Amino acid sequence: MVAMFCVLLGLEKFLGVRLKHTLQYLFLLLFMLAQVYFTWIVPNMAARNVNVSIGHIVFCSSIVYLLYYRTPKALRSLTREIGIVYFLFILVNLVRFHDQLGHVDELNVQNSGLMRLDLFFLMLYQVFLIASGFVTTHMVNRRLKQDVQNDEKELKLSQNILKNLFVNLKSEYEDGRINLATQIDNNLNQSLASLRMNIGIIKKELSGAGKAVTPELISLVDVAYKQTGDVIERSVFLMNKVRNEMLYLYGIEEAIVLNTEEIQSQTDIICDYKIGTERLDLERKQSFKLFSLYEDVVVLLVNNGKTEKIEIELEKESEIVRLKITATGNNADLNTEVSDENSQIAILKEKVQLANGTLSVKSLSDRESIITIEL
Repeated sequence: MVAMFCVLLGLEKFLGVRLKHTLQYLFLLLFMLAQVYFTWIVPNMAARNVNVSIGHIVFCSSIVYLLYYRTPKALRSLTREIGIVYFLFILVNLVRFHDQLGHVDELNVQNSGLMRLDLFFLMLYQVFLIASGFVTTHMVNRRLKQDVQNDEKELKLSQNILKNLFVNLKSEYEDGRINLATQIDNNLNQSLASLRMNIGIIKKELSGAGKAVTPELISLVDVAYKQTGDVIERSVFLMNKVRNEMLYLYGIEEAIVLNTEEIQSQTDIICDYKIGTERLDLERKQSFKLFSLYEDVVVLLVNNGKTEKIEIELEKESEIVRLKITATGNNADLNTEVSDENSQIAILKEKVQLANGTLSVKSLSDRESIITIEL
């Protein structure tokens, strides 16, 4: 009976259910007293068997009640089989209780018929023990499998949330940079318009033949000169600090072309961008993500110090945009770095995955590697 009670407590812990056990503790005390009474004071095997059957019926009923009525709905599919086993064990004990109750008044405990039937019930007890152990183990395994599947779903949901958050933050960040570039461009346009007006006035003043140069004209020339310097300074700031944002306004292909020209002017690397016959029109967010990843790959190849030539191909098939970058040079094999989780190529691969894309590295030889990004 103590074992049955421990099974009840274990199932409650497993299912996350708490019940009051005052009646079970009281019954367990009465059961032990009855067993002592019918063993030492008035020895009676049939009475002890009746007492054991009642104990099994009470505790198994508590277990069945827990498995079918107090278990959360999400877990009831797990407890169905073990509940059936304990319910059948209740029926076995009801039959044994009815049979043994008719022999309580017999003092001859060596009754052959009684002994044979009791041995049959003991055999059923052994079968129940094996069956309950099997279904309990099966239930625990199913619960573990279910927990793993739920954890995988929650992990995938968290990854999707992080991806969406990353895309939204990236979009907001790029929108802010575009607005900044637009404001600077407007300021440049205003400065250029003012400069044009002042130059027009100077031309008009100087168009008069033989007219003396007045101090006002000299002052106007100084103002125009100063405005020219301001425009040049702002243009340099625009090209050096937020050039990418202005390039986004014109398209990703122009951005890549100007980027390759800059690389060739600052390094010895040969850049070849193969422009298609048709203009590639992408959504703004898609251009932001793709150009950002393109810059990361190019920076990786330039900083590698072993790259001699970079070939870039950009194409679109249906909803998929494919960027293929071929790096040629001494020891340009990048495929060996993919397995290293701390390598730059592995970090870049994770960044591409966060942007809902894929990155693959293929080494054709020791001198040539192809990095392909698909979004």
